[in-house]
Amino acid sequence: MRSGGDNDNSGKCWDEALETLDFALGVLNSNPNVTEIRIAQGTYKPPSASTPFVISKACAIRGGFAGTGSNPDHQVPDTYVTTLSGDFANDDDGTIGSMGDNAHRILEASGFEAGGPLVIEGVTVTGGNATLPNVRFGGGLFVHTQSAEVEVSLRQCRFIWNHAQSGGGAVACWTNAIWVPSPLIVRDCQFVENALSSGAPCS
Repeated sequence: MRSGGDNDNSGKCWDEALETLDFALGVLNSNPNVTEIRIAQGTYKPPSASTPFVISKACAIRGGFAGTGSNPDHQVPDTYVTTLSGDFANDDDGTIGSMGDNAHRILEASGFEAGGPLVIEGVTVTGGNATLPNVRFGGGLFVHTQSAEVEVSLRQCRFIWNHAQSGGGAVACWTNAIWVPSPLIVRDCQFVENALSSGAPCS
């Protein structure tokens, strides 16, 4: 998918790219034959402050692609930057005070009916602000899969300026309702100025 695509397209190649990530995830979540989304360079924002990008099955979400030109499959995340941003007003300055109108969470992996690997690769996740009473963990990425164990693999990602009230300013991963940590593998990632407001216990 890429900016300038069309949600009426098939999404099967760059010439038929979808336009919005929430729509592409809806296709992936509902179609057992779709297991990967490739995202071209650009900035993508959740539908609203209270509606994150939702992933509900084992899959791969990969960014950092050119998306256009002679080689749209060229994947160089540092060059073709793919940003998932919660900064709707484009006014973040690295302080928590500038994030009051941001998305409460950028990515949420939940509702998995079966276990398996979840790969998130080549994206910059920024501006998540998980400070509501029922959204206090994982401002950048929150994984809560109830009974299915999901192995989360983060590769060549950057988490910048994400905030949470109670745990995991950048990332929080849990397997079930009693808060058992999910397996998490991190490779070649950067975590920059993510913040946590308190260490309050779960309630």
